[in-house]
Amino acid sequence: MKKTAHIIVFGNEKGGSGKSTTAMHTAIALLRLGYRVGTLDLDARQGTLTRYLKKRFDYITRNRDHLPSPAHMAIERSNCESVGDQQAEQDRGKHLQHPFGALVRQTRRPAAVEQDDRSGGQRF
Repeated sequence: MKKTAHIIVFGNEKGGSGKSTTAMHTAIALLRLGYRVGTLDLDARQGTLTRYLKKRFDYITRNRDHLPSPAHMAIERSNCESVGDQQAEQDRGKHLQHPFGALVRQTRRPAAVEQDDRSGGQRF
């Protein structure tokens, strides 16, 4: 049977609606069910999910504990001032162009979780 990646997206423009918290709990629940999980944080401005996972990884390292943790990637905020500059940056390969594919290849299992918060004038 061919395994297919599943993508779960938590997205809402409103801040404080629980996207990162829900994504974190969902990712950990899927890991505990035996799935390999990849998370992708598209909130380049705040990066809440990335901070949650950094604290988890720090705890694991400090306490030499084994806690299930997803593969994780974060999209960094562009420093470009215009859409044209952003396009040129992408053309030079300085921006991750296919993050879902990279995460799926990294996890090689059926589940991926994404958190998306595009409020606050982020630039992509």
